[in-house]
Amino acid sequence: MTDTTPELQFLTSESEGWQGIDADHKTDFDAFFTQVFTSRNLAVLSGLGTSRCIKNSDGEVLAPTMADLWAAVESANKKRFVKVLKQINWKSDVENVELLLSHCQMQQELRPDAELATFIEKGEEAIATSCNFIDDKSDLGIHESFLRKVARRSTKLPRTQIFTTNYDLAFEVAAARIGFAVIDGFTASSPARFDPTAFDRDQAHREASEATAPLDWVPNVVQIHKLHGSIDWTNSDGAVHRGRPSARPIIVYPRASKFEVSYQQPFLELMSRFQSSLRRSGTGLLIAGSGFEDRHIAEPVMAAVRGNVGIRIVVVARSLKDKDKDKGIIGALKKLIEEGDRRIALVAGSFENVVKSLPDLVAPMEEEVHAKRVQSIGDG
Repeated sequence: MTDTTPELQFLTSESEGWQGIDADHKTDFDAFFTQVFTSRNLAVLSGLGTSRCIKNSDGEVLAPTMADLWAAVESANKKRFVKVLKQINWKSDVENVELLLSHCQMQQELRPDAELATFIEKGEEAIATSCNFIDDKSDLGIHESFLRKVARRSTKLPRTQIFTTNYDLAFEVAAARIGFAVIDGFTASSPARFDPTAFDRDQAHREASEATAPLDWVPNVVQIHKLHGSIDWTNSDGAVHRGRPSARPIIVYPRASKFEVSYQQPFLELMSRFQSSLRRSGTGLLIAGSGFEDRHIAEPVMAAVRGNVGIRIVVVARSLKDKDKDKGIIGALKKLIEEGDRRIALVAGSFENVVKSLPDLVAPMEEEVHAKRVQSIGDG
């Protein structure tokens, strides 16, 4: 029997249950996203699901899952893997690298051991390597289209803020390819150094001969906040720098202590800005590819749901219709929708399919069209 389930399904307080986004319902879908995208403050929370659409030329997904990270750690420690499992008294049948590294770190704190320290170091290097999958040949068409739809907005409005828990450089590289400028909390110096006040700066055109003229704000600028760090962040001389991907970058690796580590700098600053963004009146929040498994991410979202009556939230994920999602945050959002909360919408489907269906609200700037034309002729 052929599966006729729509690729995307939409749930709001005004729909009669889950509805496919077909010709009859596309108007409702576009209307809700238009309300979110035209909010005075537009924020995006991006999780692993937004990177799972990135594939190589053979169609293979490049972003690692937890199982992939387990395999990478095992491969990096072939000679000592089984020994370490016995050493930490590992009894779980679940290949959870988060728990594995947590047990190793706790054991190392209690009983320092050179071989265990090497295991942790090699494991973390393997995780960093696995997350460094973006290169010049990576197809980032979905991310490019997404940025055009969420970050191409009136310069009279605050810049779109993308908050991501991903370590990869998908959004940064995609922005560079389409000529969008990125504000990421780092200075314009070389090497770039993390400076929280960089988020409070912007870009404008200014002619030397017209110093007193009104500012002409640069279009297509987006803020990117890496809530869990990035593969191109390093620590030197007590400061966080951005440069080339490193074997030992500053990353909140998937481990049980993630909650505590995320409240150290620079993560404290980034989380503070995330929470502040959700508290603003007139905020539109698009959550894509996040499983809400991180408590320090989930709690601010639920606080906004409870306390910010002016927020509009749309959640996009493949598994929203699964029965096991009827608990936790998704269950709470479904309940609110059932009770008539018009601020919230759920979209069950892949990030890739949702991006293709999103409305295009702003025409491309002439600078963007020109850059695309020039890019097509290359350097020849």
